[in-house]
Amino acid sequence: MGEELAIPEVSFGYHVDHLLHDCYLEEEAIGYARSKLPELLSVCSAAVAPFLEVLLEVNFQVQHR
Repeated sequence: MGEELAIPEVSFGYHVDHLLHDCYLEEEAIGYARSKLPELLSVCSAAVAPFLEVLLEVNFQVQHR
């Protein structure tokens, strides 16, 4: 460990890792991911949006040279 478990994305990652690597419960990990990802996507998309804009702009410039 080492990350703040109160952060939902961190807690999600640790729980999926626990199900997959400690418990060997692949189907449960998939089910958990499917149930939790929709609520995490809005948080994640807001965090990465500025980076995606830069990447898309750079990609557009490269394609039009």
